[in-house]
Amino acid sequence: MKKLITTTLILIAAISMSWAQMRLHPVAGVNFSRYDENFADKSIDGSAGLQAGIGLRFGDQVYIEPGVMYFQVNNKVNIYQTDAIDVLVDERKTEVKGLKVPVMVGIDLISDVRNALRIYGGPNLTYIADSNKQIFGNEEVEFKKAGWGLNAGIGVDFGLLTLDLHHEWGMSDAFNDGNARSRNNLLYLSVGLLL
Repeated sequence: MKKLITTTLILIAAISMSWAQMRLHPVAGVNFSRYDENFADKSIDGSAGLQAGIGLRFGDQVYIEPGVMYFQVNNKVNIYQTDAIDVLVDERKTEVKGLKVPVMVGIDLISDVRNALRIYGGPNLTYIADSNKQIFGNEEVEFKKAGWGLNAGIGVDFGLLTLDLHHEWGMSDAFNDGNARSRNNLLYLSVGLLL
């Protein structure tokens, strides 16, 4: 009974301290995508997109940060006629918009009262709200509505200002075409405030 009471008190104290250490983290920035795909007659080139959202950081030197991010990813699809040689027959621009729900766990490598150098990582769920239709021509191949990814990154806190660089590895196929592997990998650069 004594151990149960002690464990309960420690748990309550830890939860109280984590709530006392809760901070809002609004961010905005740019993203760059690269598809890991094996289409025989198509290639996908990435271009800059954007993202903005907010996270809730719980903890101090070790933290957990769930959040919600709006994103827009832009790409160019090159469609080839594959006979003896590849001939470019069409180019299409894609624009994908949606929400990401990341849950990051981080640790400060170096920190003082107002500044920190930190690393973090974790999963995210992705929901696509809007995308181009028939991006590959007349085929019925479209972006999947949901997927998930794994993230790893590094960040710097300068007082209230934050700067983050992280990579997301797509763990789900991006398209509803069961014949080809197509995973989107993203690099994010963002600035934010730690309130």
